[in-house]
Amino acid sequence: MKFLLIFIGGGVGSVLRYGIAHCISVKTNFHPLLATFSVNAVGSFFLGALLAYFAKQNGQNESIVLALTVGLCGGFTTFSTFSLEVVNLLKTGDFIQASIYISSSILLSLFLLFLGWKLIA
Repeated sequence: MKFLLIFIGGGVGSVLRYGIAHCISVKTNFHPLLATFSVNAVGSFFLGALLAYFAKQNGQNESIVLALTVGLCGGFTTFSTFSLEVVNLLKTGDFIQASIYISSSILLSLFLLFLGWKLIA
């Protein structure tokens, strides 16, 4: 059941991301990067809010937590998960690992995007 709820949440998150990005980039005069930036910012905020809310609840339903955090937020944006992992590293005082994770994630993702583009183009 958990996998099904994560699947549904991921689908909803993906559709929301597409709809919001489409509205921002096509229906307005804003720069297209603002769509991605906005969705990533909102997703990070939403994931943080959800985690804070569920942390206060006793006897929370793990399936619902996973559907909303891993599914919905993960489908909406993976940047929210990345942000959470960085914050967790910073909370534990592991500033070096957080810095390495941030820089390597960004640089590797950019490199692989370029590589994938070049391999297929």
